[in-house]
Amino acid sequence: MATSDQTLSALNEVRGYQKPDDVGIGEWIWGALQGDFNPDRTNGQIGFDMGVSLVPVVDTILDLRDLVANIRLYRKDPDNKVTMFLIATTAIGFIPEIGTVAKSGLRLVWVYLKPLIKHADDFTNVSKLVALTNRACDLALPRLTEYLQHSQVAKWATRGKIPDVYKFISKKIIDVAASISPSVLKGLINEKCDALKELLKKIRLIVPTGIRTRVDDNLKMLDEFRKAVGECIDDYAQPVRTVLKVVAKRLDDQAWRVEIYRTNRGWIAPISESGSAKLINAQPPVWVKPFKGSLDFPPLQLSDVEAANLMKMYPNHPKITAGNAATFSNIGTGMEAKYITGPEKLYRIVDPSNEGAGIFWISEADFKATKSLAEWRRRFAVKPEWNQNGWFVEYEVQAGETLAVWRGLAAVRN
Repeated sequence: MATSDQTLSALNEVRGYQKPDDVGIGEWIWGALQGDFNPDRTNGQIGFDMGVSLVPVVDTILDLRDLVANIRLYRKDPDNKVTMFLIATTAIGFIPEIGTVAKSGLRLVWVYLKPLIKHADDFTNVSKLVALTNRACDLALPRLTEYLQHSQVAKWATRGKIPDVYKFISKKIIDVAASISPSVLKGLINEKCDALKELLKKIRLIVPTGIRTRVDDNLKMLDEFRKAVGECIDDYAQPVRTVLKVVAKRLDDQAWRVEIYRTNRGWIAPISESGSAKLINAQPPVWVKPFKGSLDFPPLQLSDVEAANLMKMYPNHPKITAGNAATFSNIGTGMEAKYITGPEKLYRIVDPSNEGAGIFWISEADFKATKSLAEWRRRFAVKPEWNQNGWFVEYEVQAGETLAVWRGLAAVRN
């Protein structure tokens, strides 16, 4: 339950400015519920709504404001089936399990869908409804992408360890679509109507007489609205499910587009050793130095027999060959058989052509100390044909676990 201070703070967020000292709290709440809704909101206003919805308690205030807006639409034309359908779509936002981020995404789609639904045939005809919803998604997706890049959304996704927010929202919406029925929609609307009724009754006691009359009028209209929605809600459950499925599919498609773009950006196919050499010779990158004399960290030279003997000495360690032993330097203690005891993290830089569970890893300290692509290639002697980078994989050795590894300096010219 929100405290008075939290509610006031939430209303300040919704209205975009602090409550003036000469306006009572009841009048302030009434203004937030009644006066701030604009069906023709600008992109800035839409973005503001979505941003403030991330603040605790604000989300609930926005639900009630949306409900008041629906009542006003209904009051203008009680027999308008389009209005009742739009009211039913808004009720999806009242489902707590859908979560604030997914709800904000749907709220944005509704903003663009509402002007497109002009006749009852637009939502009773499935093909028309799908086409209009797709058009609304086309308009909404750029704004939704901006929203998903919001710092608060990024923090939320990081805390929840959500790797793909598009897929996460899509899954949430699909789950909700499967649960939608006339009784669920009716229950959601009744629940919010009860909450709004309680709030209006409270502020009725602390507002001026002129506003109290309007509050009473809204309380009366609230009961009429609830009854009207309850009588016709059976007709809207299936169209609402259709909209949700289309939105979920579009978000899932968007997730794949992002994945493909991220995978292919700067990467077409594994590069060959000769192709890599030609590119480097044509325009040497900063991490390449001409070879003169000997390496600062020369490679470890092991014969096949020596490598086999090492495996006999350390049978629980990863398989080592003369070839991959040469990636280590013989400087200092050379390649050593070591054990990493958790808790500890290891990191591996990868591209789409190599495996996340490959054999070459670096410590967390080295990973955090490496600040650029050039530094990574220079310090760890990574050739372009081996790894074009772009992603990284984190492996966590849990507390109490022990991991057998071969450890040493990379063979490289410093």
